[in-house]
Amino acid sequence: MLFRSLDELMADKLAEYLEVFGERGFDNLVLSAKSHDATTCVAVNRRLAGRWDYPLHLGVTHAGTRETGAIRSAAALGALLSEGIGETIRISYAGDPVHEVAAALELLYSLRLRARRGIELIACPTCGRLQMDIAPIVEQVRAALADVTAPITVAVMGCVVNGPGEADSADVAVCAGKGKAILYRRGQKLRTIPAEEILPAVVDEVRKLAAER
Repeated sequence: MLFRSLDELMADKLAEYLEVFGERGFDNLVLSAKSHDATTCVAVNRRLAGRWDYPLHLGVTHAGTRETGAIRSAAALGALLSEGIGETIRISYAGDPVHEVAAALELLYSLRLRARRGIELIACPTCGRLQMDIAPIVEQVRAALADVTAPITVAVMGCVVNGPGEADSADVAVCAGKGKAILYRRGQKLRTIPAEEILPAVVDEVRKLAAER
């Protein structure tokens, strides 16, 4: 017997099910073939897309916790969606399903398959150039602007290397240094502010922009 890959076995089993449905006159179907393994999900869904014209529902099942599940799901679903494979998706993992929806939306936003609704938050990676602890500020900005529905890009940057470039392309940005930051709006420098005023200044500028849209 020739060795058959797991994705081939899954597709052949699905073919058996489709034969049963076909014999009974059911052809308005959505197909779904899931695995906990991202590579298998990609392989089997590529196989299904090449074999049938049915719409496909994508997902990585039993993906683990929020930390691992979002990454495994994005690895598989991102690859497939970027190839034009898949009509519906679900990111699923152990935890609050509200976070599943947020992760799925961010994936669709990132691939430009859905118009962004709300804040797109850009932030510095942690590196030796940082002169301010950016992570708490980023979380405070995210929480304070969670109710904004207008598609506004906000950059919270912590050094003078990457900061100016991101500030040029963001709607609202701060480029932080030691104890202070420069506030930008659509690439234009507005003013220098002390560190303690970063949060209220960013929130105020974003809400002004949101009111204009």
